Amino acid sequence: MTKYLLTFFLMTLCTFTKGQNISIDELISLRIQPLGSVEEFLTPRKWTMLAAKEKDYNSMVTFAYKKSLDNDTAHSFLYLYYISDTPNRLVIQVHLATTYNLYMARIKALGYKLTKSFIDDGSIIKVYEANGSTIQIKTTTQEQDSATRTYYNFMFFYSLDYKFMYGK
Repeated sequence: MTKYLLTFFLMTLCTFTKGQNISIDELISLRIQPLGSVEEFLTPRKWTMLAAKEKDYNSMVTFAYKKSLDNDTAHSFLYLYYISDTPNRLVIQVHLATTYNLYMARIKALGYKLTKSFIDDGSIIKVYEANGSTIQIKTTTQEQDSATRTYYNFMFFYSLDYKFMYGK
């Protein structure tokens, strides 16, 4: 009986760790993929490109998951920052606490350790590190239509890039 419960739990965990139809493992992998590969991965999963901005040294592409047809609201947003054709930073914004909890559980299961946490400009910032990678999680709130909404941003970096950007 215990074996069946364990199997059921593992199958359920594998199914539910794909919040916003993309898993933490896939996000970590996408960070090092060329832009074209990222777009080809996201589009069949109902992600829509919203914008592409090119700068001299760093460009950004924005994707939305389950975007409204009436405006630019969506269930989730993914921002890909890259130099040349290789992404070096990836940010996903999720709006559901259940997705946040699933992502956090998987980050910890992958061996990432909390190295610091603090409040910055009204947001809770947590930094997790493992194997030369850094994940910064920012929990923030925003007033919208007379209600306070909570957003969760997961930012994926090479550790050296994170230290270069934030000096920490």
